Amino acid sequence: MKLKTKKRIKNGMAVLLMLIAAIALAACGTGSSDEDMEFDEPMDVDSYEEEVYDDEDYEDGEFGPDDEVVMVDEKLDELVKIRKDGKYGALDASGRQVFPYEYEDIRWVATDRYVVSKSEGEESRTALVSAKNEEIVPFGKYDFVEGAESHIVATDRETGLQGYYSAEDNTWTIEPKYKEASGFQGPLTAVKDQNDRWGFINEKGEYVIQPKYKDVDQNSYYGFSFGGEAVKVVTEDDRTAFVLKTGKEIYPPKVKKGYRVTDYQEGLFVVKHGGSDDGLPEPNMGVANKKGKIIIPARYYPEELIIDEDKIAVMDHKQDPSVGVVNEWTTYDHKGKKTGTYSEDEFYNMEWLDFEDEDVDEEEYEEAEWPELPEGDYGEVEMYFENGLFLVEDPDSGDYGFVNERGEKVTEFKYKIEHDYC
Repeated sequence: MKLKTKKRIKNGMAVLLMLIAAIALAACGTGSSDEDMEFDEPMDVDSYEEEVYDDEDYEDGEFGPDDEVVMVDEKLDELVKIRKDGKYGALDASGRQVFPYEYEDIRWVATDRYVVSKSEGEESRTALVSAKNEEIVPFGKYDFVEGAESHIVATDRETGLQGYYSAEDNTWTIEPKYKEASGFQGPLTAVKDQNDRWGFINEKGEYVIQPKYKDVDQNSYYGFSFGGEAVKVVTEDDRTAFVLKTGKEIYPPKVKKGYRVTDYQEGLFVVKHGGSDDGLPEPNMGVANKKGKIIIPARYYPEELIIDEDKIAVMDHKQDPSVGVVNEWTTYDHKGKKTGTYSEDEFYNMEWLDFEDEDVDEEEYEEAEWPELPEGDYGEVEMYFENGLFLVEDPDSGDYGFVNERGEKVTEFKYKIEHDYC
């Protein structure tokens, strides 16, 4: 079973390196390792002085209450998300503002369907609207929590119970009958019944694992998504276990002091050493075998650690005086014996990282080429949006505006920009 696809690994690496530079963490290699094993020392992140962000547009607190800001990385399919004085709006493909600046958030959930939220007193309310901002489900009827398309987690405000709503069909896919429901990120998801017990259902709403657990770890990194095998639960007798998709329970071994078991994958246990399970990831993940022996030291970020059916892979950062930081992947067998070392390119092209059991064409994830924009009275192209608009810079003012694929200006050059790398 493959834990992650190439796309997930590559995207994770990009985010990871930005996190490292942005928060200036201390050394990656602070975790412990067994004395009988040899591991190369990871890079000291404090010695990495390359400036990742050098654009003044990305500095916190730069925007004033009158500035209109394009959320460059928050794509909304047919719309472009914009913000002013803490409230969100949106532009359509003609450059017309169809969503006024009055929402706490706007998110795409299906073709021509968006969830918008705004405050009413001290509470937040949500509505389901079209791309023209026409109400389909009015504010105050349901609270749309997470998810998209046919399985949006939603709360019926009349009963307080949760179910799964279809934005496509404007009806309940799974009726609201749960005290709590979590979003689908794989074949199964956790729900809490009215007896305060957790179980797991499929997309039809059928119980695959009956509701019998006191608690479920909703923050499990692997879970049943992206090829993950198990979810951490608390049993009726207050024991911690990992439940597989079949309903089988795996109980974690005892590990050395200071470590804790967080996940189960391919017969091995993911461990953390120190740190917290909340907030930003830390380089404190490793691997233990069934007996609790630490076979991979706990010094890795989540995206730097992969467990496959017959191998483990980890990524270390090394400082090369000639080129700067070099990322290197090392593989081990399930006993912790080193089996190979690879550059990033070599590693990403390994056959065992190919897509598996997914009806996805890998070519869909190749970076799409933007249409060619005719020359005009504007500067650099910052972004091309799916609705056919180009975000371009005014070379004189440094502000941004939109032109269409014919090179025609459809808005004023009045916008600032904001990227969200995390």
